[in-house]
Amino acid sequence: MADHLTDTNVGNIEYIRKADAIDALEAKKDKSAKGDIGCFYNTIIQNAIDALNGLPSADVAPVVRCENCVHWSDSNQCARPELSGSRWHDAKYFETMPDDFCSYGERREE
Repeated sequence: MADHLTDTNVGNIEYIRKADAIDALEAKKDKSAKGDIGCFYNTIIQNAIDALNGLPSADVAPVVRCENCVHWSDSNQCARPELSGSRWHDAKYFETMPDDFCSYGERREE
């Protein structure tokens, strides 16, 4: 799986991909279940899968943190040319923290 698809940590909230949760539950089903207890167990798991399928997906978008952006330097400065003289200020560079982000972020190739 591509890293950008599994990187689901946004702030202090960790998002779980619905498909991954369903796959994990499917793996827990007892394929050889017999009798009332086995059927009951699989029914509970199927009910959980159905509940997950009924939930809307989270409205999240991947972000590029400043520390991973092509415009950021280790001296905590952003050099995004479009922002010079913009609403930020007239300086060529402006200070950001490593875990900041903006809508202009472009992921740096590692």
